[in-house]
Amino acid sequence: MSYLVLARAWRPQTFEDVVGQKHVTQTLKNAIAQRRVAHAYLFSGPRGVGKTSLARILAKALNCEEGPTDRPCGVCTHCVEIRDGTSIDVQEIDGASNRGIEEIRELRENARYLPSGSRYKIYIIDEVHMLTKEAFNSLLKTLEEPPRHVLFMFATTEAHRVPPTILSRCQTFLFRRIPASDIEDHLRKIVDKEGIEMEPGGLAVLARQADGSVRDSLSLLDQVISYGDRKVTAAMVRNVLGLVDRSFVLALLENLVRKRIADVLNTLEEVYAAGYDLKQFYYLLVLEARNLLLRKTGARFSDVLEGEDEVILQRVLDRVSAAWLQAAQHQLLSMDAELRFASFPRLVLEMGLLRLAHLGEFYGLETLPPVASEKDTGPDSQVFECSKKTGRDSDSAVRESPAIFGTGAESGAGEDGTNDVSEDEQAGQEPEEHSIELCATSGPEETGIKSISGSFDQGCFIDSLALQKPALGVILKHAHVFRDGNGVLVIQLPSTSSFNASMVRDSRDELSRVASEVAGTTMNVRIEETGPSREARPVTQERLDEGLGQMQKKALAHPMIKEIKAVFKGEMVEFIPPAPLKNKE
Repeated sequence: MSYLVLARAWRPQTFEDVVGQKHVTQTLKNAIAQRRVAHAYLFSGPRGVGKTSLARILAKALNCEEGPTDRPCGVCTHCVEIRDGTSIDVQEIDGASNRGIEEIRELRENARYLPSGSRYKIYIIDEVHMLTKEAFNSLLKTLEEPPRHVLFMFATTEAHRVPPTILSRCQTFLFRRIPASDIEDHLRKIVDKEGIEMEPGGLAVLARQADGSVRDSLSLLDQVISYGDRKVTAAMVRNVLGLVDRSFVLALLENLVRKRIADVLNTLEEVYAAGYDLKQFYYLLVLEARNLLLRKTGARFSDVLEGEDEVILQRVLDRVSAAWLQAAQHQLLSMDAELRFASFPRLVLEMGLLRLAHLGEFYGLETLPPVASEKDTGPDSQVFECSKKTGRDSDSAVRESPAIFGTGAESGAGEDGTNDVSEDEQAGQEPEEHSIELCATSGPEETGIKSISGSFDQGCFIDSLALQKPALGVILKHAHVFRDGNGVLVIQLPSTSSFNASMVRDSRDELSRVASEVAGTTMNVRIEETGPSREARPVTQERLDEGLGQMQKKALAHPMIKEIKAVFKGEMVEFIPPAPLKNKE
């Protein structure tokens, strides 16, 4: 066939034609102009970014009849032969199929002879990392001190697999992944010269799908041009490439942040019914979540949206915080391994999306409403967002705020704003003791919380600490823990237990670290001893043993522990809880 694909027809022929590698082309042009050309170059980088093409251009610049020049004529015999791949003195070798020591020995033998008619004899070895260890060793001496008429140019996508002894003998250039905007501009020039009518949105889709590879983008462009008969729309591009319509992803994200569970599942059903690959839909969802996070944090964002897509994206951004987006991204990435080997990817994706819809309950994050502005950060504004909406004071907002990992009913707050406590408990009975679970629900009176300031959650702090230091978690569950007006975390311990107080003091650094993670800012810790009170029951050794017994029971019930006992026929000899960190001072 006489047709030449776009990737070959528009292959760069001069240094100026290379897209997005200015740092490499300028260095090589200066080296030619200053007569400082090295005898060996290594070009490394992703596929389709111009490594082999630039090696050919450099070969033409050195062997051109008007050269050496940084502007090869492209019409002389040597330039034409190098362009067509027929030059005897410029040999392109595939490292994957000529990787043995015998091929390298033959190369060394031929390198001794002068070029037939060119200025230099040039060897371009593509995918050089595929050579065997013996082949590399055979090449070392020739590469270190080659004949004056011989140059080596290596190209690889995996430079880390090239031996250091080879790297030290070459000038190495790292080719960068081409930005989507540069690829889009390059494609626009090509379609204009080819006389193809194409929507800008279609070019943007192709540029994103190419993932930084110019060659991939041209191959995709060839495919969609054949489908569209010289008139291509963005919908055609998505249809030909089997890409999920972006509107599906944006609609799903909006339904997620609004907690419209039924609409989330219905959107996924539409994607499945349309025949799209669910794993590809998942990857697009991850990328879109990343785009949201970049916009929310003010980072550089090159993806431009228009029309309804931009409106939907902005609505999503107005309803979420950067912390929520970060947690959502973490949750999405955790689904990758499950989807990769899942027999039922649809079910895995549904369950993952349901977890995302309830992300605030799992991570203790306020997803709605948006983050308060700087002018709302005064002392009067340091209450939960619900008090701002309902007009209640900060104390009632604290009492009625729902638990992080459960509904308001689960945390003991009734609809009327009063604690749903039985008559027996009001008569003075001790409340039921809670087990240590991740951010388990606990009312402020049960944990001895005196006050709440800002977004710091004492219950989540104690439960997070219990996961890392179980013994400390048991102690703090029955102490006064609160943040004072100066932003210092105050821990009030009953003076009846010097052992517990000593353990807490020795773990001051650990307490400060966990508190800072929960609060999102650096927090200092002040430890105080108080007399025994009804609000903070003394932590006796019996109660400590009881808490450790609960941890032991949970440890024995863990599936991994059960499997170890079953495989090795073992029995538990002793249970040793994690020891608190000692103060280095």
